[in-house]
Amino acid sequence: MVYVNAYDFICSLGNDKESIAASLHNTQQCFLTEDNSYLTNNLSSYFGKINCNLDKLEGIYARHNSRNNRLLAYLASRNMELIEHYKTQYGTDRIAVIMGTSTSGLDEAYSYVKNKKESVEDNNYHYFMQELGDPSRFLQLYLGLSGIAYTISTACSSSARSIISGAKLILNNMCDVAIVGGADTLCKMPINGFNSMGLLSYKPCCPFDEKRDGINIGEGAGLIILSRHESHLKLTGTGQSSDAYHLSSPHIDGVGAKKAIEMALSEAKVQAQDIGYICAHGTATKVNDEIESKVYYDLFKDEVRVSSIKHMTGHTLGAAGVIGACVSLLLLDKDLCLPSHMQSDFCRDPSLAPIDIVQSRVKLEKKRILSNAFAFGGNNASLIFEGDM
Repeated sequence: MVYVNAYDFICSLGNDKESIAASLHNTQQCFLTEDNSYLTNNLSSYFGKINCNLDKLEGIYARHNSRNNRLLAYLASRNMELIEHYKTQYGTDRIAVIMGTSTSGLDEAYSYVKNKKESVEDNNYHYFMQELGDPSRFLQLYLGLSGIAYTISTACSSSARSIISGAKLILNNMCDVAIVGGADTLCKMPINGFNSMGLLSYKPCCPFDEKRDGINIGEGAGLIILSRHESHLKLTGTGQSSDAYHLSSPHIDGVGAKKAIEMALSEAKVQAQDIGYICAHGTATKVNDEIESKVYYDLFKDEVRVSSIKHMTGHTLGAAGVIGACVSLLLLDKDLCLPSHMQSDFCRDPSLAPIDIVQSRVKLEKKRILSNAFAFGGNNASLIFEGDM
């Protein structure tokens, strides 16, 4: 059995678990910020921004000074006592670091190229900042560890995949503790990329709403510490799949997403009706919400409550999996009301499969949550967390 011994995250909802819990209770408020500085067409969109002062990484960490890594350092520093305890107990070589990201330090690279083009000298840039593998390399260095360390980049399922990988390493006795999670921050290239494909909304996004017209991009980071040490929070089931159907679209029948969920249910040794809540991927694109709703109805009918948090956080790309996982853990840990679609103008899309979308303040009845991350092109990851029954 793999247990969750600590979790911590940061996103547009707040800089710590307490502030995020308060924000989750106030789902009628918009936590997204309008901004016209990211799109090359000078139009405005809404973004899930983090409002936090982050210390610059200096000295031996200077070449890792990306915003992603600064967020990871911010979270790691708050959990240093437990990490130091595990270092003493197991040794630095028995603690794995598995991170997920889709952009790494891409914005730092963008700034460097822009400066170079304008003949502005930039001595602070290092290639490590933009390298996809850098989050795990940096965090291992920052924490003084020497065990397994690697980064997963599978678009929007990246950090969910890191959680699965960390659990597998523990179960196969390749490490005793796994620090998993990931980070992604706002940068122009993916934002304009999504816009060029017609997937970006210029208003606050609205998953499962008949007016939905695309995603908002957000930034976020999360860390979860896994081990065999007993805790009231458990990771009981995982599933992962790849549609291999289309470069940018999921399978039209949600075959891969369904397979990942079924794998997680099987590993957790539970039935569909044993799940108390589904933390949906719910991006607010026309096609993805339609396919995802169909998958949930095929497996759960209308017997399990479902909602998305993307209308509050934005789509945090490679960090979406760990943000969803941490929200799920927070619900189990603090007995909060479920995230809901209580916006005053929310109008459920009647053409979607009739799943039980949360539209009021209700609490979790069964202490078991399914958290999903279904990535660009059909790379799917499903996680089942349990609290004390």
